[in-house]
Amino acid sequence: MSPSKAEWEAEKSRMQEVCSQLKIKIPMRGREKQRLIDAMAAKGFIADEKCYHRQFKEWGWSGYQNKSGPLKKLTIVMSHRKKSNKTSKIYLWGKPVHDKDIKKALCRPGTHVSALELYGAPPDLTDGYTIRSPIEIDRTATLFPGLPFAVFERDFMQKQFNSSNMVSYIDPCVLGAAESSTVHEHVHQGTSYQPNDGTGISGTQAESGNTQQSQLVTNSALAALDDLIPTCVPNNSSSGPSSSNTEYFNSVETVPPLYRAVLYSVANGFAGLEESNIQEAIRFLQHQTSNQLINFIRNSPSYLSRAIAQNLFKGSIEVGDAQVVSWLLQDKALKIDPNKEVCSADGFRYTPIEWASSLSHRGVVEVLLQHGADVDKTWNDNLSVGHGALDSALLKLELGVSRVDPELVKMLLDASSDISTISLDFLMNLRLDELVLGATMRFMAKNHQAWYGLGAFTGAFQVLHEETCMRIVQIMVAHGLDMNQCTRNGYSIIELAAERGFLRLVQQLVNEGAIVTTDSLPCAVKSQNVDLVAFLMEKGAKINAVSRRLGSPLAAAVRSRNPDMINLCIRNGALSHILEGGQLSSLLEAASAAGSVEWIEYVMELGGDVRPADLGLALVMAIRDGHEEAAERLIKAGADIDVTTDHLGPPLFEALKRRNEKLVLLLLEYSASASYAIREPTIILATQWGRRDMVEELIKAGAEVNACCISRDGPSVFKNALAFAIENHDDDMVECLLGLGVDINHPESRRSRYTALRVAAQNQDRRMVHYLLERGADPNDSDALFASASGDLDIFKTLLDSFCNRYPAGSRPKKYGSATLSKAVKEGKENLVKLLLSHGVDANSVVFEVDANGMVPERGHCLSPFGTAIETPQLNRIQIVELFLDKACSPNQLVSVQYEWSHRRAMPMQSAFMLAISTHDTQLVELLLKRGADIHLPAKGTIRRTSLQTAVEVGDYRICEILLNLGAKVNAPAAPRGGRTALQLAAISGNLKIACLLLNEKAEVDAPAAVADGYTAIEGAALHNRLDMVQLLLDAGACSHGKDEDQIRKAADMARSFGSFVIADMLEEKIGLRQRPTEATEDGNGSEMNSGENGMELDYNDFLNAFE
Repeated sequence: MSPSKAEWEAEKSRMQEVCSQLKIKIPMRGREKQRLIDAMAAKGFIADEKCYHRQFKEWGWSGYQNKSGPLKKLTIVMSHRKKSNKTSKIYLWGKPVHDKDIKKALCRPGTHVSALELYGAPPDLTDGYTIRSPIEIDRTATLFPGLPFAVFERDFMQKQFNSSNMVSYIDPCVLGAAESSTVHEHVHQGTSYQPNDGTGISGTQAESGNTQQSQLVTNSALAALDDLIPTCVPNNSSSGPSSSNTEYFNSVETVPPLYRAVLYSVANGFAGLEESNIQEAIRFLQHQTSNQLINFIRNSPSYLSRAIAQNLFKGSIEVGDAQVVSWLLQDKALKIDPNKEVCSADGFRYTPIEWASSLSHRGVVEVLLQHGADVDKTWNDNLSVGHGALDSALLKLELGVSRVDPELVKMLLDASSDISTISLDFLMNLRLDELVLGATMRFMAKNHQAWYGLGAFTGAFQVLHEETCMRIVQIMVAHGLDMNQCTRNGYSIIELAAERGFLRLVQQLVNEGAIVTTDSLPCAVKSQNVDLVAFLMEKGAKINAVSRRLGSPLAAAVRSRNPDMINLCIRNGALSHILEGGQLSSLLEAASAAGSVEWIEYVMELGGDVRPADLGLALVMAIRDGHEEAAERLIKAGADIDVTTDHLGPPLFEALKRRNEKLVLLLLEYSASASYAIREPTIILATQWGRRDMVEELIKAGAEVNACCISRDGPSVFKNALAFAIENHDDDMVECLLGLGVDINHPESRRSRYTALRVAAQNQDRRMVHYLLERGADPNDSDALFASASGDLDIFKTLLDSFCNRYPAGSRPKKYGSATLSKAVKEGKENLVKLLLSHGVDANSVVFEVDANGMVPERGHCLSPFGTAIETPQLNRIQIVELFLDKACSPNQLVSVQYEWSHRRAMPMQSAFMLAISTHDTQLVELLLKRGADIHLPAKGTIRRTSLQTAVEVGDYRICEILLNLGAKVNAPAAPRGGRTALQLAAISGNLKIACLLLNEKAEVDAPAAVADGYTAIEGAALHNRLDMVQLLLDAGACSHGKDEDQIRKAADMARSFGSFVIADMLEEKIGLRQRPTEATEDGNGSEMNSGENGMELDYNDFLNAFE
C-alpha cells in the first residue's frame, strides 16, 4: 500500500535531512534517488520506486525533466492564438525569447504536435513560459514629449543646436563597477567657480586626469536615477531637431545622462534620491551647471523654471550656499517666498529659516532675514522639534548635533518677537550669559508672570556668572517679582546663590526682600565662603537649624573637613543646642561621611536622641567612604547593621563591594543578614571577589545561591553567581557553587538569555562547555550557540549535536539557532549555514535585532534567517538562498516584519519574493520565480503590497517588466490600510519611466485610494512635488480627463500644504482658478520672467559665480 499524500508531506522534512547527511543534491537522479529510498526504508518509511518518482515529480525533486512537454504546450497555445488572429510575443521567466530561438527549440525531437492534440481548449503553459500580445501603442512616445521637462529639454537643445554644448553622459565605468559608489566630477581650480561651457562632463572628461571622485549617490541611487525618465535622446540630425515625437525618441538603449537625470530629479522634488543624497546632488548640479543653461532656465516656461528654482532653493539651504539662496530670492519672477516654502526632513516640516537655523548655516539665515523671513513662524505642532527658528537652532545645540554659534543665536534672537521658556532654558544651559541677559531685558515685560510661575530662571542662578545673575535680579525686581520664589528643584533663589558662594548676589537678594531660609546657611557653609556665612549669620540665619538636604550648618562644615568653617560654626553657638531638632543624627551622618572618628565619638558620648537606625545610616556612609575605624566604632556602638537607603545598600553589601574582609567578618559576627539581593546579591559580590570561603559563610548566613543581578552587559541581562564564576574562569568557584546547589538552568538566567552555557561558549572554554553539559545544562540555548558561532568550531558542533541528541526531529523547540543562522548568513559563512540547516535549525522564525545594551529597539524591521539570506548583499547570495530553498523554505512565506512596540495593530510584512524584489537582484528574483514564487499574492491584511507594487515602490524598471510579462495584475487593488496601486506608487516616486510602462499596460489612472492613509495617483504626485508626473497623469486621463474639479482642487490643496506651490498653481490653472503664466519669448524677454520688468537688474554671471 502506497503512502498517502499527508504521509508524504509529513516525511518531507526528514527526507531533506537524510539528503543533507548523505550529501544528496536536490533534484536527484537514479543512484542518488535509490540511496534515499534505501535510507528511508531503514527508517521505516516504505514506498516503491514509482511512488517516489510520482511524488518527486510533484515536488520538483526529480532530476529527469521532460523538456519537450512545455514546448509542445507552447506550440498548441501559439496555434490557437494564430487561429484567433492574435499576434504573440513569447517570454521565459518574464524575459523576451527571440523568434529564432523558439523555432530552433521546436525542431527538437519530441516537440511535434499531432492534429488531434490541437483540438479542445489550449493547455496552461508551464516552466516559466508566457505569451502576450505586443503593446499596440507605446504611450511613452505620445505622453513624454509634452511634459514640462521634455519641453524644456527640447527647447534648450533647439536653442543650442548649432553649438557643441550637448547634454553629457555619466561615465559608463561608474555604472558598470559593482564596487564603485562614486561619480566623476570635473575639478575646478582656483578660489572662484567658473561654469563649464557645456551642460556637464562627458565620459571622456571623466576619465581624464582632471577628475576627482565625489560621493554623489550609491549604486542603488544611480540605478534609481537611471530609471526615472524614459530612455530617449534628442534627434541630432544635420537638418536640425525635428518636432516629431517619433523622431524625438530613440528606442536604442543608451547610457542616460546623469546630469539630465539629476536636473529632472531636482525639478520634481528630488525624485529618486534619498535625503542623504540631496546635498551631493545639489553640489553636483552646482559644479556642472552651464552659463547657457542657467539663462535658459530663467527664460523657460515658468512652471518648470519655478520648480527647478524652488527645489534648488531648498537644496541650497541644505548645503549652506548663502549666495545661491540670495540670488534665487532676488529674482521675484521665481515667486519664492521664504515664509511660505516648506522644507521637509526627518518626517517633519520646517520653514526655510527654521531648517537653516537647525543646520547652523549662519550665512543662509542672514540672507533669509534680509528677505523678510519670519523667525517665529513654524509648521510644526510637535514639541520635540521646536517652534520657530530660535527653538530649532537651540534644540540642535542642546542635543549636541551642531556647535554653538553665538552670532547665529544673537541674530535670531534680535529678529524674534518673543522667546519661549524652552529657548530661554537652552540659552542658560549653554552658558550664553550676554544672550540670556539680552533676552531677559527684551521679553521680561511680556513674559514675567509666565516665567515666574514656571521658575524660568532656575538655570540662570545655577550656571551663569554672578554679575549676570545680579543684572537678572534687577530686571525681576523692576517688574515686581517676588525674590522668595522657589525654583523647579525646590531651592529658593537665595539658596542657589548661597550654594555657589555668591556673596554680592546674596546681599542683593536680601536687600530686595529675600528671606534667609533654613537651607541658606548650610548652603553657604557648603560653598566654604566664610564671608558669606558670616553675612547670613548677621542677617539672622539660625546656626542650630537643620536643613532637609544638607543637615545642620555644623554638619555641612564637618562634611567639608574645613577646620576654619567648623570653628566659625562653633564660635557662633553650633554646640549650644546640639541635642535639639535632629542635629545629632545630622552631625553623625556628616562625621561618618567625613570619616571623623573624633566627631563620631563626640556624638556617642552625648547620647541624646540618636537611634540605631541613625547609627546604621552613618555606618553605611563610613563603609562607603572607606573609613574602617569609624565603621568599627559604629558597629560596636549598636548601629542597625541591616539598614538600607535609597542610594546605598546595607552595611554588609557595602563591605563586600569594597572587599573589606575585616568588616565583612565583623558584620557576619554581629548577625548581619546576607539575603540582600536588590542591587547586587551578596553571593555575587563574594563570587566576583573570588573568595570561596566567603561564599560558604554567606550561604550559612542565608544568602540565596541562585540570586541574579542586572549585568553591565545590558539593562535586561540578569546573571547569577555561576555565570560570573565562569566568566572569571574560576573553575574552583564553579565547582563550589554547583556543590552548594546552584541551578545550572535557572529560569531567570534563561529568561534574560545569559546562561552559564552561554558564558562558557563566549569564553571559548571547550572544557567548561563539556563539563556543564555533563552536569545537566540544557542544550536548547540559542544564545550559547550564537556566542560560539564566531569562536571555537568544536564548541559550536558540540552544542548542535547535544541539541539534536536531546531533541529529536519533530519535537524540537521553535526558534532554536535562528539568530545564529542569521549571523552566519550575514558573515557569508556558507559552511556554517549548511551545518545549521543540516541540524534542523529553525530558518523561518523572525529574529529581532538588539542594540548595544541588549535591548530590542522601539521600532524597526526584523527578518527570518531566510529573509536575511535574501537581503544580505554578498557574492555567494544565490548559493546561500538555494540552501534555504532546498530545506523547504518557500518563496511565498513571510520573512520580514515591520514592528513598533507602541502600536498594537498588525504591522506590515513581506514575503521572501517581495524582499528579493527590494534587493534589485534580477538573478535572485528569477531563482525564486523558478522555485514557485506567487506573483499574484494579494495585498491584504499585513501584506501591504503585491509583488508588482513592491517593484514599483523600489523603482526597479527591469523587475517591473519581468512581472508584467509573467502576467502580474497592473490594477491589483491597494491594501485597505496604507496600500497603494502600482500607478499610485509610481506617481508618488516621480518615476516617469515606470509610470509610462504601467500606462502601456492599461493601468487605471483614477484608481481609488486606500481606505486608510491612501491617495489617488494625482494626489500622491502633487503631495510629493512631482510636477511632470502630475502633467503625465492629466494627459493620460486622470481626474476624468481633467473634468473632476473636486479631485483637482483637493490635489492642489494638498500640494500647497506641503509647499509644492508650482503644482498647486498648475492644477488651479487647469480648473480656471488661476491665469496661465506668460512664457518667455525666444529672445528671453517674456513679460513675467524678465528681470527688468520686476524692477531688478540681475547679473547672471554673478549668479553663476555664486555656485562655488
